[in-house]
Amino acid sequence: MVFVLGADIYASLEGNWHDGSRAPYEAEISQHLAQRYNKLELAHLDLHQVAQQWIEAKGNVELMRELRRILGKNYPASQLHQFICSLGEHSQYRDYHPVILTYTLDDVMVRSFEGRKRAFDVFKPSPKDKCYIHSHFDGEAWQHKAVTDPNKYDYQVGQRPIIIKIKGYFEGSRDSQMLISEDDHLLSFSENLLNKLPASVLGKLRQDSCFLFLGLGLDRWHYRGIFKQIWQDKERKNLLESWAVQRQADSFNQKIWENHNVNWLDSDLSYFINRLESALS
Repeated sequence: MVFVLGADIYASLEGNWHDGSRAPYEAEISQHLAQRYNKLELAHLDLHQVAQQWIEAKGNVELMRELRRILGKNYPASQLHQFICSLGEHSQYRDYHPVILTYTLDDVMVRSFEGRKRAFDVFKPSPKDKCYIHSHFDGEAWQHKAVTDPNKYDYQVGQRPIIIKIKGYFEGSRDSQMLISEDDHLLSFSENLLNKLPASVLGKLRQDSCFLFLGLGLDRWHYRGIFKQIWQDKERKNLLESWAVQRQADSFNQKIWENHNVNWLDSDLSYFINRLESALS
């Protein structure tokens, strides 16, 4: 099972990101940047569009500074983060190490594992270096290494949890870049950046994994672009069964899930996680 965490996993949570009670979701960051940019007419746009306009007007350095100010706060782990971290602690799932593919801009998932002193790995893209950075946490300290040759990179899947960041912030990484603007996404696709993951990790995603989509829909083009790289135009009916939890998905999203042979579950995320926790207890 690969957990796919979308940028909207916080949308149904109570609290306010301004006071640090939860992390912000993408629409809130878009609105905040539009305000800071004094361009309120941009507030309805997707984050990658707002970020692109900010870069064109003010440059990348100031944007990265503002995003680090937002995302660098010590936001608390949500019920979902805590659930994923706890999976390997159940006696019947002691040997299970989750793979998490995350679109979230924050690094709450990373810090959740780090806080439990568990060994785990993070793979984060470095658009500038056109490679992935492998960051290993051994329970006490971090080690970082560039994946310069994916086919020869020695890495065994299944030894510990893996977090694959598609974009966003990771305080522990030696690389401070964030894949966030339109140009960033276009560069990622043109360079086929996902293929720069170690072959063993990419093989896990492509060959023998089912996916659980949480907090996202595939109506956004940059989300679909990532999964077209993963699935490589294979017929989804020939792959393992997958699910998407999306409350009141519109007809467009429902059709996209259906076309990709992904089972759509009309459920609130908190309710779904409660059911999963009850099933495991």
